[in-house]
Amino acid sequence: MTVIMKPLYVGYNSLIQAADQLINQFQTGFMPDRFIANNGILIKLAMEQARNASNSNHIVLQLDAEKGYDRVSLDYLQVVMRRFGFPATFISSISNLFFSTQIHLNINGHLTAPITQRRGLRQEDPLSPILFNIALEPLLCSILHDSNIKGFQPNFCATTLSMPRPDSLKVLAYADDTSVLLNNSQDFYHFQVHLDHYQAASNACMNKHKTTQAISLSGRPLTIWNNILDDAGYPPCHTRNSLNHALYLGYPITSSCQQLHVFLDEMLIRIKNACNIHAQRQLSICGRATILNALVLSKLWHVLRLVGAAPSSFFRKLRAICGQFMMTRMFPRIDFNKLCLPRSHGGVGLLEPLLQQSALQLRWLEPLFNVTGTTPSYITICLWHHICTTSNTTSDPCLPLVFPQLRGSDAKDTSSINYLLYRAIDQLPIDWLSANLSATTILQLPLNSIWIPTVGNKSLRRPGFKSLVVSDLFIFDSSLSFIRRRNSSDGLNRPILTRRFFDDLAQRRIYLLAGFARLYLPSDFPNSGHSGSPTLFEWKTKIFRRICHPPHHSIPTVSSKQWSMFWAWPMEHTARNIWYRTLHNTLPTASRRYQFQLSTAPTPICDLCNSNIDTTDHFIIGCPYKYEIWQLVWGRIRYADPASPAILALLCNLTIDYTDFSTNSLYQHTHIPTIGACIFQAIWNAYYRTFFDGEDDNSTAANTSLSSATTYSRTTTITTF
Repeated sequence: MTVIMKPLYVGYNSLIQAADQLINQFQTGFMPDRFIANNGILIKLAMEQARNASNSNHIVLQLDAEKGYDRVSLDYLQVVMRRFGFPATFISSISNLFFSTQIHLNINGHLTAPITQRRGLRQEDPLSPILFNIALEPLLCSILHDSNIKGFQPNFCATTLSMPRPDSLKVLAYADDTSVLLNNSQDFYHFQVHLDHYQAASNACMNKHKTTQAISLSGRPLTIWNNILDDAGYPPCHTRNSLNHALYLGYPITSSCQQLHVFLDEMLIRIKNACNIHAQRQLSICGRATILNALVLSKLWHVLRLVGAAPSSFFRKLRAICGQFMMTRMFPRIDFNKLCLPRSHGGVGLLEPLLQQSALQLRWLEPLFNVTGTTPSYITICLWHHICTTSNTTSDPCLPLVFPQLRGSDAKDTSSINYLLYRAIDQLPIDWLSANLSATTILQLPLNSIWIPTVGNKSLRRPGFKSLVVSDLFIFDSSLSFIRRRNSSDGLNRPILTRRFFDDLAQRRIYLLAGFARLYLPSDFPNSGHSGSPTLFEWKTKIFRRICHPPHHSIPTVSSKQWSMFWAWPMEHTARNIWYRTLHNTLPTASRRYQFQLSTAPTPICDLCNSNIDTTDHFIIGCPYKYEIWQLVWGRIRYADPASPAILALLCNLTIDYTDFSTNSLYQHTHIPTIGACIFQAIWNAYYRTFFDGEDDNSTAANTSLSSATTYSRTTTITTF
């Protein structure tokens, strides 16, 4: 079978390219450069706009084909492919490949006569998703091209001339998961006619009761729709009165806060259960971060694109669960923010959930900032008009995105789409006014966005300026090609506030920001002293997380190069975990446990020597019993006995001065960190068994355990190479 199929798959990319031109833009399943979350955000956008409309009766009817791949008919698929213009030889090859298979049934060990497969696509075949999309396309096109089906009309800002009007949203599909947006009973009747024709022609069957659901876009109960759906055999509408949330492509569809909270609580339970399972494994600190980022939280990243700004309590609980998993059997804990740093800065690259949610919004933000010279997608058009109609500007959605003063009331509504976009932009450390904005754009900005108080007037407040825009005080002079102050002949809307603003400017109580000063800078007015160069930003999630992560310098004495060396040194996972905790000064020394008032440390004195305070240095090598172990092992492998500062510099600061170590050893200098890690691990294991597992609690037994660790250190050190 593999030999026969291989020549056909040589043209797989050509088939993908052809299908991309044939399949409509609302089918996102298994198509290049199409994203599943686009369907989800369009549904959420429709629900938000319908909820704000007083007379919306729209519903979305979600359909799922019963055994979709298995019911694809050969005759129907051949007819559709011919209508799409596929060559007859290609259609014949597809037919022979998928529908000429001979099937034998094994009944009690006896094989029946062969049965020819006349329908069905293989689930695991890479061609099957594209062929299924081709088979479903006639149904989607019939709905899209039917003028009798009104669907849902997204908001349109009439004054935005640079962006076309969005078409009515009628249908969305991801493979066989189809959602139809309906306005009234006439829409439903015409849709049902198309669905019946499609089922009769293609052998498809929609599972009405098991997987089909209807959702009220506004969230309000719709009695009329319930009667219509009941007569057609569909379940009633999901509304804000429903106890549980609905699901669409893994995204929660919620019409009330209660439904959202139920979903988030269930998500936390699933994450906690997954963490408890993986916590039983012996993983390194980096392994735990990888498991958490790529496995445990993978579904959460999918959901956070659209779930809205989850309540702050959700993120606190999530951070607590993740932190507990990362610090399993580790005390004291390393700060969660330190774990989120890159490995080259002392962290383990753990994704901070709230920051990751903002980074995921870049998929929709980037097209909004780069519409010039490109053909905008449908989702970009809808978002463009949605932001303009919900903000205090009607020309460009980028203005409310970067200037909070222009945002509408939904800027603080955690369930709105705009909230996530605004929060993502607000986290960027970018001075947007330093960019080369045009005069037309600057005149639309709030007045408070172009000035700041001087050093001696930090407490200056001008509440009256809040209602003004730049064009109230300034005007663009086309003859001089710069912005100038309005005078009486130009018309003054707020003369008192205008006079107060220019008095503040003349008295040097305020400065003009550089982005505005470069277009308007009279000689007697000071500027802010900053250059107005544009700020460029690469729209990638990794770069976004890096520049938006709050500064947190965990270990200033350790450089990025040293951290890279640390992660590259060969050693066991347990040894690396212990060493990593040492670098972050989170070893469970007696002084540390005494500080936390734990019963295992009634005093800060060392548990072994009972003579000195158990600091980090004492815990590593300062204790006489532990220093004896270091001496014995270094001597066994023919290294000269290094001084304590050299060992502490290695373990606490990742600093190696090879002159402190003898060169008459059989081992290379590159093995010194590994040997040190093995010795420290052996000392730790003996200490842990004595004082944490409770095998014995007197210093004599501890000394015996540490002496026996010498043999373990020698064996581990030698077998490492």
